[in-house]
Amino acid sequence: MSKRLATLVVAACVASTGASGCSVISLSSAPTAPVLSDHGDTLGEPFHQLIPSAPQPTWDSKQVVEGMQAAMAVFDDEGIDKTLWKYLTADARQEWKPDGSIAVLDWVKAVPDPEAKPNDAETTVTLTGNQIAEIKPDGRSVQLTDPLPVSHRITLKRVGQEGYRVSGFDHPRMLLTAADVERSYKNARLFYVSPDGSRMVGDLVKVRREVDQNLAESYVSRLLKGPSDALGKAVNSSLPVGAKVGYVELRGDRVAVNLVGGFSPGTLRTSELSDQLGFTLKEFARGLDIEVLHNGEPFFGSASLVIRAAEYNAPQSSNWPAYYLSAGQVYQESEPGKDFHAIGEPAPQGAAASDLAISPDRQHFAVRASDGIWMQENGTWRPVIPQADLRAPVWRSDGTLWTYDNARSLFLRFDPVSQQRQEIPAPLLKGATVDKFAFARDGVRVALIVRDVVGRQSLQVGAVSPLEVGNFQKLDEAKEKDPEEFRDIAWEIGGESLFLLTDAVIYRVSLIGGSPKPEIQVKNADFIAVQGPRLLVGSKNSVLTLNVSNQKLDNLVDGQETLPIYPAFPA
Repeated sequence: MSKRLATLVVAACVASTGASGCSVISLSSAPTAPVLSDHGDTLGEPFHQLIPSAPQPTWDSKQVVEGMQAAMAVFDDEGIDKTLWKYLTADARQEWKPDGSIAVLDWVKAVPDPEAKPNDAETTVTLTGNQIAEIKPDGRSVQLTDPLPVSHRITLKRVGQEGYRVSGFDHPRMLLTAADVERSYKNARLFYVSPDGSRMVGDLVKVRREVDQNLAESYVSRLLKGPSDALGKAVNSSLPVGAKVGYVELRGDRVAVNLVGGFSPGTLRTSELSDQLGFTLKEFARGLDIEVLHNGEPFFGSASLVIRAAEYNAPQSSNWPAYYLSAGQVYQESEPGKDFHAIGEPAPQGAAASDLAISPDRQHFAVRASDGIWMQENGTWRPVIPQADLRAPVWRSDGTLWTYDNARSLFLRFDPVSQQRQEIPAPLLKGATVDKFAFARDGVRVALIVRDVVGRQSLQVGAVSPLEVGNFQKLDEAKEKDPEEFRDIAWEIGGESLFLLTDAVIYRVSLIGGSPKPEIQVKNADFIAVQGPRLLVGSKNSVLTLNVSNQKLDNLVDGQETLPIYPAFPA
């Protein structure tokens, strides 16, 4: 057992129907009273609360620093009487800042000053480890592309008969290990409203497990605070401003959500509010209806607001046919895994047409040519964004067609309904080169493969607001030594992760942190398309499909030997 764990009291939680209690077991075998670590109902997992020990007069400097880091890990679990304060001098309490970003380390090791003597009045200990992530104040988890070795110096002083206390830091902020984060945080998907009100957009954040709330209550509490900076002004919320969560609990065959505050329910967009709560609480409600209360009473005074399970349990369509482009001709799948047939006339550019994109309603096709973006409608091709050196066309879920102009750092948008073109700035991409981009099906988030000024590629995700595309966050970066080339990207249907095609491997990349996970090895592949469980790979002269039973790529289409094939699914 590590000395860090020896500074803790471990709460062993046992879940039962309707409640879960925790018996606190001291590692010194001293008897302690049982405590509750969670409301414990079926709307949240049992929360294993760790109770840190206060510093002891007999501890050496290393033990005090280990105990301080353990107390830091549970700082937000405790009330006003924080155990951490007992480790710090008055000056150190003023210096330490519990708010702000949290550094996440894979491990922490306390290293005493090798020249220190046991009875020194002042000494130092260095906390070392590798930082692997950062949790922002809004809950965003930013994964570092490579572990960053860190070394933080901590100063300690002897305080009378109390022993060593921490008197200063060179990094006076929260340091947590990956194990601390796993225990104290939950990966959550909170839902907000797209600008046109037509779609729910998931905000992927880490929600802290609170001692005095079940997990469902913690989700709603965080939802009420508004979107993280990953979405920002790109989404809206119809939840009442200033409201708080009274409780979220199981009541018979319904889940009750009590929103507390002085707001007027009649002024709210209750349809959007219902969608936000329903989709956010889906994993807790498990097919039950959800009743929303206001200050413990029916939402509208004499009338209830009930979110039916069918409203948030609607299945996501994933049975659309596949398409591909070869030598300028578009082909559509007759049925999944079966023959393809030609649709409409070939693009006038023939083999020079590339990068097929299919509109959400499957009524329009688009390709890239040397003179711009061409669209097929009712079997006829015409230029819709006439300009050279554009990126591959991409359809958005609202039915608009987009491309990117690297020379001007602008997204170019074409609306087939109004026949209007529009320029959407992306000022944060100035100086960089966009190789590929793809919209999530929520129509707000966008993933990009970007090259910096020295040519190093990165995978980033951003958001589309009414005025610009921004809020970029780096998810992965090509290694400096022997880098794999990033070739294409595609969203998985739920929007929680991306597929990244390199010159050797297809990776799955989570938007909420964690290292990219290799899915399957590939050779000579340049394009991917994803729809539900189906994954298509376009190579120099064929289309391959992932066989989910054996995780191997099977041949789906054989093309001409010297011509690339571009697979696609509807947006």
